[in-house]
Amino acid sequence: MPVSIAKNTALPAKNSVARQGYVYATFHALAFAINYYFSTYYLKQYNVKLPFDAQYGGSWRFLTMINLDAQTYYHLFALLVQVYIISTIWENSMVKLKPNQKKKKVPYTEELLWIVDRWYIAVVTLSSIVGVLFWSIFLIDRELIFPAEFADIFPATLNMWYHGGVAIVAWAELGLVPHRASTKWDTIVISTVAVLYIGFTYHAYTVIGSWQYPFLNDLSLTASLGFYFVALLLAYVFGYGSRRIVEHTFHRKLTRASAKAQ
Repeated sequence: MPVSIAKNTALPAKNSVARQGYVYATFHALAFAINYYFSTYYLKQYNVKLPFDAQYGGSWRFLTMINLDAQTYYHLFALLVQVYIISTIWENSMVKLKPNQKKKKVPYTEELLWIVDRWYIAVVTLSSIVGVLFWSIFLIDRELIFPAEFADIFPATLNMWYHGGVAIVAWAELGLVPHRASTKWDTIVISTVAVLYIGFTYHAYTVIGSWQYPFLNDLSLTASLGFYFVALLLAYVFGYGSRRIVEHTFHRKLTRASAKAQ
């Protein structure tokens, strides 16, 4: 089944499930293609040279880049999972069952969808932080986070997609593809990513002598670390909000699917 459905819950008919799977697979395929284009092909086609690539840590010092890569490979993985589930469903549908013989379950479905769900919660949280923080600071004073001279080496198209497009795609998935939230595991995943990122960027700061974001260099070390602490709190807030929306969307789609099956 291409959707995460709780046990002992009625499922829609096979054709309906397959159609849903096609919709989800198409969405993931388009999202992966667009993200891959901007993260790889566009940079090579227009010979975009980012000055921080030669520094310690490269683009991985920027949450924007981490988020883009995380979302790109998330959509690729989710697409492969959908293709696997759909193909297995149709393969099983071709098998004639003997009397009293039950259809085989799609193996590893729950495990694969569990990974997809955890990955998605992390992605939508990162995308929300990147989009909200970047544009909030940008509107206050662009020199604090995206100086004017960056425009000469970082095209506006890339800026719009990296800091806006990825967030829109992640938010769109909230209403299109049902996921199941897990307060325990989602909190663990998001907290682990946040702590590793903060630790890595601080280590890069000790090596390079400057922060990756211009406005942090104007702050004291204590204030800079305080900013990351606030960002960590925002990660929790966005993560909690994402889980609530995911749970609401999942139950709503589950109710519709159950009604169609009756």
